Amino acid sequence: MNSQQLNRLAMYRSLQDYLQRHAAIVGKIPACEEIVSLFNKNVASIERAAEVQAGVTAGKTDVKVLAEEQLIDFMIRIGASVRIYARRAGLLEMDARVSTEKWALRGLRDTELLTRARLFLDEVTQHAGELGKYGVDEAALESFRLAVVNFGKAMGTRESSLADRKTARNDLQSLILNTDRLLSEELDGMIEHYRNTDEAFYNNYHQLRVTKSLGVRRKSNGESAAPVNGNGNGAGAAATGNATPTPNGSDVVAGAVHTGNGATATPAGASPGNGAALGTGSATTGNGNATPNPVPAAVIVP
Repeated sequence: MNSQQLNRLAMYRSLQDYLQRHAAIVGKIPACEEIVSLFNKNVASIERAAEVQAGVTAGKTDVKVLAEEQLIDFMIRIGASVRIYARRAGLLEMDARVSTEKWALRGLRDTELLTRARLFLDEVTQHAGELGKYGVDEAALESFRLAVVNFGKAMGTRESSLADRKTARNDLQSLILNTDRLLSEELDGMIEHYRNTDEAFYNNYHQLRVTKSLGVRRKSNGESAAPVNGNGNGAGAAATGNATPTPNGSDVVAGAVHTGNGATATPAGASPGNGAALGTGSATTGNGNATPNPVPAAVIVP
């Protein structure tokens, strides 16, 4: 499921839970009760379709990955023996053809790996009689053949998996569309009967009908991008606000203004005891447009 569908399902579940807890109110109107029952069935169907969409590819992909690992393992193990034989027999071209590295095999496309494995199997089969004493007996060759066949089947399974996933995705979209129509065209209308008879139920229903985003929360304009601790140290972000008078009568901007190194300067006449931290920058006073007079012999804290 994509993020929009997840948000939609979250709204359905919240609404479903609320209606179940207020079944006595819903049951006052038989037609409304029937629509809610149909809505519950739709939600259950959506949840099942989501499980199918998530699992249909996962299981088949696992089969393909396992078959690929087994095939590469055979090619590495048998290839080591074949290369030793080829070198001793002076078959330099054969040595080059069966040269295998795991990282290189894993970097091949599925079709390329299958082609390479089939050629490799043909090469080994031609020298089966001589390879027995190198650990590549008939049983090992048969296991290698089976690994090649299984990987070819797994590739076909992967293609069918993509088709099944597309079907599951279409089913899910159709169910969500039908559920939205059921709510907007039928249940929302039936809930209008409760506008005057049960205002709290009516209002709560419509609050839950809003689809909320479950994504990452973003900061609103004016928020500091970095937290500031109690000593006034920050990451150089500036917090703005309305002017607030200090006990000695000078106005400073609510929220400290930070310099590039995160230090906060003490405004003219302001006491460090008011929470301002000493620094190398200057703070804006008054309404934020004036610059304070310099403080003679200001003490700077590194």
